[in-house]
Amino acid sequence: MSESLFSTLPRFDEAHYGTDVCDNAAISDATSTPPATPAHATQVEEQVAVKQELDPNVALLMKQLSDEVAAANDRVLQQTKQWVVAIAEKLFPELSKSCLADEIVRQLPELLPQASNKVEIRAGQQLAEDLENILQQSDEISNVCTIVPVQGAAGQTVEISWVTGGLTLDFDGLLAACVSRVQTVQLSKKDSE
Repeated sequence: MSESLFSTLPRFDEAHYGTDVCDNAAISDATSTPPATPAHATQVEEQVAVKQELDPNVALLMKQLSDEVAAANDRVLQQTKQWVVAIAEKLFPELSKSCLADEIVRQLPELLPQASNKVEIRAGQQLAEDLENILQQSDEISNVCTIVPVQGAAGQTVEISWVTGGLTLDFDGLLAACVSRVQTVQLSKKDSE
């Protein structure tokens, strides 16, 4: 009876298994009734969620992996800090040599009091020459400034003085402060985590 119901449908199992075995299996499946299960049994199975315990070996491996990732992050942060410090230590002196005189001359009119009619700038030999060349191009302050080269001056320190005061630009100290700040910022970020 069930065979006539499905007789119009195409067969997919004939090519691999043959028709006799599949026909017999289909007929027996159609005529047999599945075992009855009580209605409350299926509801209980759905409600009970089986929580599988994590294998201790897997938990240990996950802990080790987490520790390795944390250690790798620490190494990357440390290496990045070292690179930033190395770059600052290498580039800052070079940038100050090439740009320091320009920056001083550009900022000097704003730093000086309006009543200053005589300004003395003391700097190392090379920086003094750079300042002299740049000051000659500036009509605004070239008549007021006198450059005094300091023999044997180490570093990039410039002393600017006028009648009522003065200031010191310590670019080596600025570099040291910047490097110290980079190290402090990295350490404080690590401590805050």
